[in-house]
Amino acid sequence: MGRASVATLRRFAMSIRRLLVALLLFIVLVGVLLACMFVVERRHEARLALAQSNGDRIIAALQTFHATTGRFPSSLDELIPAHLQALRPTGFENARWTYTPGMGGGYILSLPYQSSGMWQTAERLERRANAPNWTRHVEDSL
Repeated sequence: MGRASVATLRRFAMSIRRLLVALLLFIVLVGVLLACMFVVERRHEARLALAQSNGDRIIAALQTFHATTGRFPSSLDELIPAHLQALRPTGFENARWTYTPGMGGGYILSLPYQSSGMWQTAERLERRANAPNWTRHVEDSL
């Protein structure tokens, strides 16, 4: 084997090492990015669970108010302090509960918020009178 072929093999081996190091760095970078996305999504889910829990407290107060007065309140302020100590933070920045009493009884309780996921979207958490579960809606951005 001549000097030229040994030098060529060394250069080739060095190129392979550099390629493997670059590939390893790329894999690590993708792993870190995926871990960050996972953490952000878990935080969003925790905020959503907190909002639903606080919303359940408001709904319990609405039901108690209805049971004692025979009607639903005209605003959430009527619940405080007799049926609800205070409206707790929603878990989402600048998000406030909205309450719409129905014409023939009932209500809609909703929380418009900006999602904190990787793709921030306008969403709304909503529950209607006599509905067993909360629903999530993605708002139109147009």
